[in-house]
Amino acid sequence: MNLKESKKNQKDVLKLIKHINKKNYNDMISELTEFIRYTYNYENKLFKMHDYPDICDEHVNFHDQIIESCIIARQEVNQIISKSFLKDIKKACIMHNDMIDCFSEPFVRINEYITDSKPTTKSKTKRK
Repeated sequence: MNLKESKKNQKDVLKLIKHINKKNYNDMISELTEFIRYTYNYENKLFKMHDYPDICDEHVNFHDQIIESCIIARQEVNQIISKSFLKDIKKACIMHNDMIDCFSEPFVRINEYITDSKPTTKSKTKRK
């Protein structure tokens, strides 16, 4: 679990949004929903693992709102779904990545560096 993988997941979400078309809305929105859920759950676990101090209900609620939007769209997929849904989800994901996660990234990077730099403990043998 690391920041590099989290950032890759977020880029993959945006790629997935780009490839959605009318013929495959239902399958793609389902896949998008699950991938966004996975990505944001991963991010939440990463923050908790590094004891990120600013993980707050507002941040987690923002994740939940994006997921809820996808679930609602999937439920309404048999009705006419406009491109505005995809634009809104893409805009929300980009805003989240650029405006919100940018504050946590330096903290996680430093924590990963510290964690990776810690010397491993070796069992000490007693000298006679």
